[in-house]
Amino acid sequence: MGMLIINLIVDIHKYTVQRSRNVFAKIRHQLAYASDKSTSCVLQIIMKCLGPISLILCAFISVNNVESLNILGIFPYPGKSHFFVFEKYLRELAARGHNVTVVSHFPLDKPIKNYYDISLAGKTKILESVFPIERSYWTIFQVSWFLVTSGRDSCSVLLSDETVQNIWKGNSHFDVMVTEQFNSDCSLGLAYKLGLPVVGINSHVIMPWHYSRFGIPYNPSFVTFMFLDGGTKPTFYQRLERTIFNAYFNLLYKYFCQAYDQNTLAKYFDDIPPLED
Repeated sequence: MGMLIINLIVDIHKYTVQRSRNVFAKIRHQLAYASDKSTSCVLQIIMKCLGPISLILCAFISVNNVESLNILGIFPYPGKSHFFVFEKYLRELAARGHNVTVVSHFPLDKPIKNYYDISLAGKTKILESVFPIERSYWTIFQVSWFLVTSGRDSCSVLLSDETVQNIWKGNSHFDVMVTEQFNSDCSLGLAYKLGLPVVGINSHVIMPWHYSRFGIPYNPSFVTFMFLDGGTKPTFYQRLERTIFNAYFNLLYKYFCQAYDQNTLAKYFDDIPPLED
């Protein structure tokens, strides 16, 4: 929309300047034999000023075409480090005139203009501890199960909140949803119910189950995998590791997280399509 407005302003400006030049060319031709040099000087000044003036007028006319959006931010994961990344982005949207309603476990300490919190604080344990990660198969299995269980909990906490329920039960109007792409697709079901387009954002590398939804085939020959060695030039054994764990993570997410979220959504809505779609 912004680029269309800019192009429109430029086109109007060019048209106005060209028309003005044609008019003043006729006037100057008629005054070509005039002896009054001051008149000719005035015409030259007017022609020099007309271009910038027409551009300013076009800019004022286009102001009415700039509209702010009602943005719904859904961030049910209770990880503090994740929300630190998103908060800057959401604050900037509010500072630029958009109305931003944010569902999260981290409401602002001091309210700011255009930023409205729906707080989930106190509904679950906040994850803010730093713990060492070792490269081992056991660590991978631990992390995979943590991702599944925390994702399921996030969905349950989100949809059970009464204030969140008022979003789809009331007359709230939003233009777009901004949500984290991490370990739950619960917010996508809510977006479908509200009829909203979705902007997915991330605070780190995308998860194994995200590649397919973006139309990106996972290639273990050069694409790295969480907690596994090999970089962009893995050995045959490392490629085999990546292939196995990529399949494991995708199956685990589909049947133990996505399916659970589907059932949770079904408790509140009866028309949500399969989340994997």
